[in-house]
Order: sequence, then C-alpha cells, then structure tokens
Amino acid sequence: MKPTDDSPIYRLRLEYSVWGKPAMYIEEPEIIPSALIHIYKEGNLCLYYPKETPWKDHFHMKDTMLPWTAEWLVFYELYKLYGVWLGKSASHEDQEKSESDGRLS
Repeated sequence: MKPTDDSPIYRLRLEYSVWGKPAMYIEEPEIIPSALIHIYKEGNLCLYYPKETPWKDHFHMKDTMLPWTAEWLVFYELYKLYGVWLGKSASHEDQEKSESDGRLS
C-alpha cells in the first residue's frame, strides 16, 4: 500500500484464521511498535476498538481490515509530519495485554 504520493510503499502481512480475529502487520519499512501510533507491542496495528466495533465473523477483509489499514497509514504519515496522532483513538493504557482488537483510526 502507498497512502500518498510522497510516502514509501508499505508491505503488509494479514494474519487470520477461521473464526479468529485478524491482525495486520507492516513488514516494510520497519516501524517500532508504540501506543502513540497505535501499534501493539506484538507489532500488529490497532485498527478497531472492540467496545465500539467488536469483530464479527461475517466481516469481510475488503470492507474492514484493508480500508482500516489504508486509513491507519494516512494517519501514520500525518504523525510523521506533525508528531501527533490525528486519527480517532482510544487510550492504550492497557497496552500490556496481548489482546489486539481495537479500532482506533
């Protein structure tokens, strides 16, 4: 994915299993996980917030994970410019948990 003309091409990896929750990772370029940019310590992107949008088995990747990732990348590019996350977000105070299913961007 390439969110803007001036951004790098991001190589992504989507992991999911039947009846499981998907997880999106950025393979390249390397991005250090941080709650400030909504990446869990495991390296997967924080794309949706389960209290507002719990993952449903009938969701399609083309309607959820792919556009949510594109949106996340735009906000990441803006973060690099301005140093603040401009997308919708929820607190990452519980960053220590391994659960990684909060829609935030």
